[in-house]
Parts: sequence; structure tokens; C-alpha cells
Amino acid sequence: MGEDHPQYSDNGTPRDPVLSEEVQHKRRQMHKILMFKQLGCSSGESSLSNFYSYLWALNKEGKCCPAVRIPDTVVICNGRPVQWMFTSKDGQIKCKGKAKLHNRELMVKALTAHVKNRQASDFAAIYVTFPTHGSSGGKEKIRFLDSEGIERLLNSEHALADGIIQKIFTPVGSTNYPILSASWYPQCLQLDFRIFELADSGMVPLNKASLMSVDTVPERLEQRVKKMCQAMASHVTAVSPHGYELQSLQATFKNDVDGNLWLMWCEEVEVRSRQQIEAGPRVRSKKMAVSATC
Repeated sequence: MGEDHPQYSDNGTPRDPVLSEEVQHKRRQMHKILMFKQLGCSSGESSLSNFYSYLWALNKEGKCCPAVRIPDTVVICNGRPVQWMFTSKDGQIKCKGKAKLHNRELMVKALTAHVKNRQASDFAAIYVTFPTHGSSGGKEKIRFLDSEGIERLLNSEHALADGIIQKIFTPVGSTNYPILSASWYPQCLQLDFRIFELADSGMVPLNKASLMSVDTVPERLEQRVKKMCQAMASHVTAVSPHGYELQSLQATFKNDVDGNLWLMWCEEVEVRSRQQIEAGPRVRSKKMAVSATC
């Protein structure tokens, strides 16, 4: 008799192993719903808190969001790590369990393994903090971290500012770090490259990065970003309990030297719920900016 599937239930009645598996599956799905249900406005606040969890949630085919890759990303909420997302070797979005989430040594190793044979000063991750809810003119701030910086940050006795710590991809000898900012709507897409100078490891506001013209974005890359945004919009509608329909999406992407395109984070989403859609065009959409990640 295995420990995971006891032959009898607590009240002494025989337990159907198949039913037990089904119940466990439903519990896992309910857990995911409880995690990502906060995409809607709650408690009077408009905050986009769990977009990664929406992409991780399984659709009716048992799949997470297709065509989307997320680098190792540690979500910081209330001063501590609460979620660790990553993409598996087969391209599936995954979430580490609690034991690994609380293992700082393992987390540091995962965030720095790709630069272990480089100079100690090479950047391995970024620490992104978001403006507080209600602040005017605020933008995300980014700090570039080397291996020692990541270790100090994760092992700090002080509470961390809410945001994300995310693995980054920089070729050897890089002096800058370009990212791709996308504003997606069902009928159009606007793209901009923003370039950070890697000489500065302090907290740099996103709007301080140099901006490249949209004409510099290759058409093939533009089509890949468009496809990824459309995939996220369709997946959110498929898995959300409220039947959310995305009206707009502002997100940041990064392409690596191997040709992979990665979703870094999402700044803002505008959605309409199934109830709003049925009520007609007079009902305004809910617009949610990232004030924090929790």
C-alpha cells in the first residue's frame, strides 16, 4: 500500500485510486485558480499581480500557454520570494515547489549557472521593481546583478522591495542590454528597443534607457512578438474563471543569441470579463497597471 494512495479513506471506506487522482487533479487546478484570480480588480485596487500564473495555468487540453517562454523568474511579494517560474527544456512554463522556493542556495545556482565560467563581474540577472499603486509617472526600475549581487540580495536580512529577480542573457563582453517593449492591441502592435548600458549596476528607471526607432525591429521578430501576444491573449481567455478578454497588453521581451524569444514581464493589461462583454459596449474595460507583483 503506497503512502500517496492509501487503500482506505479516513472514514474506513474503500478508496478508488482513479477517483483519488481525479480529486487531486481538481485540487491542483483550484489551487492555480486561487493563485491567478487576482488579475481582476480587487479591494478597490487596479493591480496586475499574477500574470505569470495565468500563463502557467493549464487549458482544457492540459497545456500551459503555448509559444511563450519565461526565464527563471523569482517573484518578490511582501519582502520575500513567493513564486519561482521557469521554462522547462521541452518549452513548458513551470513553477517550482515550496521546498525549492525556500532553498536560497539552489535559487542562486539557477540564476547564475549560465555565467559560472565567465568573469565574476558579468551580470547574471536583473532585479525589477515596479511603481507603487497610484503613483503618477512611475516606471519600472532595473538593477543589473552579478553572481555576488544575487547572493547578497537573496540572503539579505532586510525585506526586499516587491518586484522580480530574473535571469538574463548577455553575450560575453556585452556592454549594453537591449530589451523589446511591446504595446499590443487586437488590431495592431507597436514595438521599441530600449538599450541599457551595463556599466551602471544601480537602479535605472526604464525611461532612462536609450530608445531605438521602431524601424530597427526586424519584421520577423515583430511577427514573433505578435504571435506570442496573441497566444497569451487566447490563453488568458481560455483559463480565466471570468472569461477575460484582453483589450490591450504592454509587455517586455528579450531575444537571446540562440534565437529564443523570452517574455520578461508585463507592465499593463486591459481586460473585459465575460459579464462586461455580455453587458455591451457601455461597460468600461478594466485597466490594470503593475503596481506590485502581489
